[in-house]
Amino acid sequence: MKLCIIGSAKRTQSDLQFLTTAKDKFDSVLYVPYSNISLSIKDQTKMMYKIIDLSDFDIIFPRIPRERNLFGYLLFSSLERECPFSPQSFLLTSDRFLMMDALKRAGLPVPELHFVDSVKTASDLIDSLRYPISMRIPGADRSITLAGSPKEARTVLDTLRSFKKPVYIEELFDKKYYQCFVIGGNVEAVLEKIPKEKTDIIFGKGKAKKVKLPAEMNKYAVKAAAAVKAEIAMITLAKKPKKAVFEINLCPPLLEAMKITDIKIDEKIIDHIKSVCTR
Repeated sequence: MKLCIIGSAKRTQSDLQFLTTAKDKFDSVLYVPYSNISLSIKDQTKMMYKIIDLSDFDIIFPRIPRERNLFGYLLFSSLERECPFSPQSFLLTSDRFLMMDALKRAGLPVPELHFVDSVKTASDLIDSLRYPISMRIPGADRSITLAGSPKEARTVLDTLRSFKKPVYIEELFDKKYYQCFVIGGNVEAVLEKIPKEKTDIIFGKGKAKKVKLPAEMNKYAVKAAAAVKAEIAMITLAKKPKKAVFEINLCPPLLEAMKITDIKIDEKIIDHIKSVCTR
């Protein structure tokens, strides 16, 4: 059985871990940078890496960052086989509002989030919000800025005004939170993180420890993965000031969680994709 792992040209430590684990479970494993793949449509859809037709592989496993989710959608739309990700998984997690809307429609609690098409409209919301908040330009995580008061928010908006772009304004959680690794409808590993900086929940940072997830939050994690039609995902759950699903990551880092929990998450994922794609 042949496995193709698709990831970035600069392999992460998690990518290398997957490669090492997969080589013990498959007849052959090939790692392909997504930047070297061409998709073409004529009589049929072709996925080519140099002269290799990727559709010949039994399993294709994506390690695709969010900024390349359109590629993930196109890739899995063209695959005529069962996979641990639906094409919609990539679309729904490509945009924060789309993702939160999918979660809300599934009956899950989410942060208060506003999408406004102009800074002027955003300024009208400032006084009605609960602080702290994060503000960002859609699709640009580096644009994330925090505000702890209406006065600070107006200063941020003055800076964002020059971009002439829509703005996301979102309730920010800066207390303890969970990172939950969902595989095949089960929560297989959990970290609790204590932020040091107010942005830590956004970037997945903070002091981490292994914990057992409360039953209600366990249901949230499993339901969140199902809401975006993904069988493999890291779900971030906020604890306070209210319980909420904060983030879904289809391509999470693994090494910290594996070290702290002493759980072989990589092996569980590889075993799961093998079972899904051969059933």
